[in-house]
Amino acid sequence: MPKKLPFHGQSMNPSFRKVDFIWVDFEKKSPQLGDIVVYRDKHQELVCHRLIYKTQDEYWLKGDFSFQHEVVPVEHFLGQVQFVEVEGKRQKLKTHFLYRWGCWLQVKHSQSQSAFSKKIYRYGVRLYFSIIHLTCR
Repeated sequence: MPKKLPFHGQSMNPSFRKVDFIWVDFEKKSPQLGDIVVYRDKHQELVCHRLIYKTQDEYWLKGDFSFQHEVVPVEHFLGQVQFVEVEGKRQKLKTHFLYRWGCWLQVKHSQSQSAFSKKIYRYGVRLYFSIIHLTCR
């Protein structure tokens, strides 16, 4: 059963631009790439970011508005965002295929340092954020 939590911050813009609350399923323990999850950071704060890569021991997470990702131990993962609430109306989250593509792009860039990879990443990120910005209006 999802629990309602207040939401604040800019790291998930434009996806969560006008969100007042998030509904988190604390029992869901197998997030997929592109899902938005809640975890406890090194300061013991609750953070809501997108899963971009995972291994057996750690998750790579990042806010949609950020170019940096953080690596978080799996045991810090708390739950998955199921709904957002905007102006009193609850909306189900759908993980758009573009988010999954953006996750793949981020991981591939972090694993390669070639000039070609950097150029593809730069143009891909511009395209990715342009499309996301248009679809989140």
